[in-house]
Amino acid sequence: MSAGVLFRQDRRSVEFREFVERRGGRFEELPEGAFRLSGTMVRTIVVTLPAA
Repeated sequence: MSAGVLFRQDRRSVEFREFVERRGGRFEELPEGAFRLSGTMVRTIVVTLPAA
C-alpha cells in the first residue's frame, strides 16, 4: 500500500497505525522505485498482521 499512512496525521491514518500496532502487526517499507516498471514512483509498504 502507499507509504503515506506512515507519516500522515489525519484521523484515518493515525487510527490505522494504532490498529496495526495493537494487533502486533508491522510495516515494512519496500525499496524506492519498487513499482517503477508499472509506471509509478509512489513509496510503498507491506503491512503484515498475525493470524487470528
